[in-house]
Amino acid sequence: TGINALVFFMGDIFRKAGVENPDFAATITMFIQVIFTVVAVYLVESLGRRQLIVYSSMGLLICHLAFIILFFFKINGFLIVATAMLYFAAFSIGWAPIAALYACEIMPNRFKTIGIPLCFFCQWFLSFLITSTLSFFVEKFDLHGCFFIYFLFTLVGLYFGKCVMLESKGKTVEEMEIEFMK
Repeated sequence: TGINALVFFMGDIFRKAGVENPDFAATITMFIQVIFTVVAVYLVESLGRRQLIVYSSMGLLICHLAFIILFFFKINGFLIVATAMLYFAAFSIGWAPIAALYACEIMPNRFKTIGIPLCFFCQWFLSFLITSTLSFFVEKFDLHGCFFIYFLFTLVGLYFGKCVMLESKGKTVEEMEIEFMK
């Protein structure tokens, strides 16, 4: 989704977008992330993991498109900050909590000691790659190009949520194992 690139470079992105007080805007945006992560705690059991991933992906895709348009046409200021806030809200209700939760819920107990750390290693390694390549991609494609790349990856995430991911709400690890064997 590109979330780590936005987290680590939000102040720079806001400065580049002409935001008057970029550090304050970044702080408020991160506060939005905390609030919507708490909201996700309550939604995950009522709506389910799969539905939240789909909603989260759709919200992120809308925000990616907004960022692409805003950065391409060099529309600065409040709209960039508002889009970032919506982006963090969308991420926080789905992908933020569910990526870790889902891995724990679907992993058979006999594989958890190696499987869960491997999942987190892959997640953080990819976050490292996304964050460490941002400067290169901004130089080559500008910010709107970066968000187009993130848009494509999020589109894959939406496909995963709608077509591949099995709902784990209310199911045991053993029941999920049976589901995967079908």
